[in-house]
Amino acid sequence: MIQLGNKKFNLIEVADEPTSWARGLSGKTSIPSGTGMLFSYHAPYPPQSFWMRGMLFSIDIIFIGPDNTV
Repeated sequence: MIQLGNKKFNLIEVADEPTSWARGLSGKTSIPSGTGMLFSYHAPYPPQSFWMRGMLFSIDIIFIGPDNTV
């Protein structure tokens, strides 16, 4: 579980390497409300674009900086 401010999110998966970054949530038909996927990058930068092949539902994306700012 991670907490941003007063909102808590359960993680269904952590993507922390190129293979899992590329796969992301592709192929899943949905995820439970209040859950998410954490993409952990090895350098403190957000990717310039974000795309998951085969996404079947809309998502929200939040970038969290190395100082935990959103």
